[in-house]
Amino acid sequence: GIIRKHGKPDEIRLEMARDLKNPKKVRDEIQKHNRDQEKKRGEAREILQADFAPFENTEPNRDDIEKYLLWKECFEDSAGQCPYTGKIIPRDSLFTQEVQVEHIIPYSRSLDNSFNNKTLCFAEENARKGNQTPYELYNGTEQYEDVLGRTAKLPYPKRRRFTLKD
Repeated sequence: GIIRKHGKPDEIRLEMARDLKNPKKVRDEIQKHNRDQEKKRGEAREILQADFAPFENTEPNRDDIEKYLLWKECFEDSAGQCPYTGKIIPRDSLFTQEVQVEHIIPYSRSLDNSFNNKTLCFAEENARKGNQTPYELYNGTEQYEDVLGRTAKLPYPKRRRFTLKD
């Protein structure tokens, strides 16, 4: 009925009710953040296809892009180290079973699958951590201080998850 009355629209914007309660300035900031994130993912896709052998003739999927972005974050903040073990995550191992995406606060307990609740770590350490938080596993050990040191430069929402007690 809208098309019949007003003609075909050039653009359709769908705003969720939860977004409409925000002022226009906040909605614009959210939209800008989403565009920036999409741009980062597009750049990561291009880098994977150009520089990583597994993707020379294939399109990297969402999980591959996320894993690359987490790896890049590790390099920016702690010389490419696994935040738990301190071992360097080699480029050649990134897309093997040796390195896994790990939920800082276990997904089964938080239902939080956001980028801020994820990091990379070696599979054996991920298995050892199991369904525990970093605080539960390492608290009171020298290793916990090392973990906190390696995560000190991460964005606050992610860094905070490494210290949560409950």
